[in-house]
Amino acid sequence: MALRLAEFIGLKGIMDLEVIHHQGDMKLLEIDARMPSQTPLAVFYSTGENLLKEGIRPFLPESPGDSQTHPPRYVSYEHYRISPSGLEQLGEHILADAGPLQREENQYGSDVVLSDYQEGKTQWQGIFINWGESLEELERKRRWMKNLLLPSSSG
Repeated sequence: MALRLAEFIGLKGIMDLEVIHHQGDMKLLEIDARMPSQTPLAVFYSTGENLLKEGIRPFLPESPGDSQTHPPRYVSYEHYRISPSGLEQLGEHILADAGPLQREENQYGSDVVLSDYQEGKTQWQGIFINWGESLEELERKRRWMKNLLLPSSSG
């Protein structure tokens, strides 16, 4: 869908295409013809490819080395708010009110977490990134992460 759309409108470069699967069909929600905010991280953790480095490569006199790549894997990139009222899966807008984000690996049942968690806070939010070699492995990790986050949401 993204390639057909880009060819149709003559777009050359990076774009973000947001779709939803509804009643067996993929439906287009949004097109952003700019460097998307979430896609570079999702692509990096899925393939090891650094889109930011690749985006500036043509403008540098000497090209940086190739990105570290690995076999493609499944990745989830999710926004959650944890509070006394529970675990809420929300969009990136929840980070507008977040404190400074800290990056942690292998915390809260997630491979990588970018959150504003601080000891003693009753509400915090973050980006939770997980990956797996199969869709089943990824889903198992996501369920584990949610189970670990649920008890902490009660204080």
